[in-house]
Amino acid sequence: MSNPSARSPLWLLEQLLRRFYLVVVVAVCLAIVVSQTALYGAVVNSWDWLLVSGFGTWLAAVYFQFLLPEKLTETLTRLVNRGVLTGNRDLAEFLAMLHHRARRSALACSAAFAAAMLVAWAVAFRHQLGSHALLVTLEIIATVPVGLFVGRAVSYGLLARRLKEEGFTLTPDPDHLDGAAGLRPVGALYFYQSRLLAVPGAFLATWWLLIPFSGGRYLNWREPYAGLLLVVVATEILAFILPMLSFRRLMLRRKNELTREADELSRLSVRAEPDETVNERRVKRYTAIESMPTWPVDGKLRRMFGLRNALLVAPALAQFLGASQATQHLIENLQKALYG
Repeated sequence: MSNPSARSPLWLLEQLLRRFYLVVVVAVCLAIVVSQTALYGAVVNSWDWLLVSGFGTWLAAVYFQFLLPEKLTETLTRLVNRGVLTGNRDLAEFLAMLHHRARRSALACSAAFAAAMLVAWAVAFRHQLGSHALLVTLEIIATVPVGLFVGRAVSYGLLARRLKEEGFTLTPDPDHLDGAAGLRPVGALYFYQSRLLAVPGAFLATWWLLIPFSGGRYLNWREPYAGLLLVVVATEILAFILPMLSFRRLMLRRKNELTREADELSRLSVRAEPDETVNERRVKRYTAIESMPTWPVDGKLRRMFGLRNALLVAPALAQFLGASQATQHLIENLQKALYG
């Protein structure tokens, strides 16, 4: 079945960006150099480095958001190949449905992010907004692919629920070698999403820290950047924390189901058994069940994710809550220590 949204101007634009990405990179770089030279001369120190670094960050990350549908397809294919995902429905048909719903979510998020950028400009320049019309338009256009990615990421975050609704069964395997009961591809998918979402977050947080040292040039942007940073971190939580919690509940339920088997194995293993191989298998299975992980990623990565985002958003949150200057400076120093 054909999908009308796949033929919409936004998706055609996305396909063109993906196909001619290198051409776009060269064109944008040339345009930035020419415009900055025309406005500020050949002395690069006088260039608008907030603008330059913003487009540089966009160019460095935007291509990888196009790969997200393939990442989801790879994740589900690997789960099927590992035997932990089963169901009566055709996987290709299910994937088509997932991608269709993700496209609808992406369109909504792209509109929301474009509106957020417009609001940020309005807050920063208020009555002078008209004099920046061209730049505002360009930045809103650049925000659209970011919104498309966030919409997809949030939609794919509902994967566990979609699987259940469509009659698929996920059966974590405590004996699996990947250290995540066979679900490590799920963790890899959501970490891919979180890393991409961290890029605009890191950009906003870095400039939020640097703006006070810019001689007042970008002072109008500090408050809007704090708001945008909170939005980015919130979407990162939606695209990572909530999906991971869904799979954690599933893995906990499976571990609880295996408790009876583990108890029976422990009872049998204390009996004298002439066949040592049988006892070894029992002990191995018992150990696998008792030590079965309940997250599709390891604890170290979870803790780093939480610490990274807590320190990322803390300065802006402290400003909004009216914390003392000493508290804000302390948080900023902790952030600098973590991110360099």
